[in-house]
Amino acid sequence: MGVLDGQVSVITGAANGIGRAIALKFAEQGSTLAILDSADLEEVEHEINQLSAECKSFSIDVTNRQSLTEVFARIYGYYSKIDALVNVAGICIRTSFLEMTDEEMDRTLDVNFKGVYNCAKLVLPSMVEKKRGTIISISSVTSKTGVAMASCYAASKGAINAFTKSLAREFSHLGIRVNAIAPGFIETPHAKTIGEHGMKHFLKRTPMQRHGTPNEIAEVAAFLASDASSYVTGQIWNVCGGYSMD
Repeated sequence: MGVLDGQVSVITGAANGIGRAIALKFAEQGSTLAILDSADLEEVEHEINQLSAECKSFSIDVTNRQSLTEVFARIYGYYSKIDALVNVAGICIRTSFLEMTDEEMDRTLDVNFKGVYNCAKLVLPSMVEKKRGTIISISSVTSKTGVAMASCYAASKGAINAFTKSLAREFSHLGIRVNAIAPGFIETPHAKTIGEHGMKHFLKRTPMQRHGTPNEIAEVAAFLASDASSYVTGQIWNVCGGYSMD
């Protein structure tokens, strides 16, 4: 038996990297899944089915509120409930602040923060009615340290932190827990776009002297979605090898 048996979990950004690892971990732990991404989900859905977990997949952009509303209505139609929402969908546009366009800032905030807002808006009414649920969002260690050449990314993740704590204060007395995970440098194709110099910079400042893996983030997400974390809410979990210690 898995620690998520009987749960229904929605995971955004599930096609690759951290989102994919979380989807597979939740499937291993017994959760029924609804996975969302703008990229192709066929491969990860096949892997989830190989784990004998039930899964529905939806191709969608989390910034499209109307389409999201329709998708969440379908999920509730299939399963009647959503126990856990895991917000992973995100982008990182790397450019100097002076060269950054308004469109790049808007797009980053729309995907990284407004996507979290959109999904939370769609699950919270049912969670409040049932007096049970958990929301987990993927933030970033850069939300606490800042980062050159990606200020819009760090700002969007900082918004997730504040939003997480605010929702926790508002809804935790109703049995709804809200937490975030702030990864350090995690070995994914997306992360490697910072180049060799950027990777060495992160490694130099990381006391554990190694990069993390998507599965290490997935393990924490599974804990936060399970009853093992029943007294945990409003926290931003650093999973960064010591890169940030606040």
